[in-house]
Amino acid sequence: MIKRIALVGSSSTGKTTVYELLKNKLTGFDFVNESTRTVASYGFPINEHGTDLTQLAISSFHLEALTSRKHLLLDRSYLDLVVYSETLDLLSSTKDFLEATWSRVKDEYTHFIYFPIEFDVVDDGVRSVNEKWRRTIDMRFKERLGDIEHLTVNGSPMQRVEQILNYVFKDDLISVFEYLGLNAGIKLGQEVYRAAKAEGIEIGSKFVTTNTYTGDVRTYPRHFLNKYFKKHQ
Repeated sequence: MIKRIALVGSSSTGKTTVYELLKNKLTGFDFVNESTRTVASYGFPINEHGTDLTQLAISSFHLEALTSRKHLLLDRSYLDLVVYSETLDLLSSTKDFLEATWSRVKDEYTHFIYFPIEFDVVDDGVRSVNEKWRRTIDMRFKERLGDIEHLTVNGSPMQRVEQILNYVFKDDLISVFEYLGLNAGIKLGQEVYRAAKAEGIEIGSKFVTTNTYTGDVRTYPRHFLNKYFKKHQ
């Protein structure tokens, strides 16, 4: 199944930092970012000054991204568009269009990662520094995510990265044998297990039958095994 991971939340919540760190962790993914800044580069007003044309241009950006047949990491999504649009003075027809489109495309995203407000806003010359507006946006995200399965991240950037990887790949647990394509042996199996335990990595198990063994084996997230064997190669 194609994964489309959307990082969502108000401004200055750490999404960009985590997005950049995830680039080094997610092999086989395309990376889509800066929808608002891309639209701004064409002269559209953004943030709390966004217009109907701004939001429709951003709509086109997100819909184009969803045409990709590759795994995606996105630092914005159509959810961001409808949340921000709720706070703007738009035509009712524009809001109706955005809502209707959102209802059709929201299931195209496989994972929503919510970033709550934990830091003060950073003025980078583009993002809004209106704290009241930022907290209104955050509240709207919480309301919208109420009936959507999602992960709320917290802690340091690297802790957030690990939380996201564990969440996204929680159903992709594989054994060391499957990963290596050969029998790992008891010693290596125990070393991998201890390393996973030390990092708080999810450890599963499954029943297997091979020419030499029948029984349960431990399973781990693929991203953890990638990191482990890269470190110990």
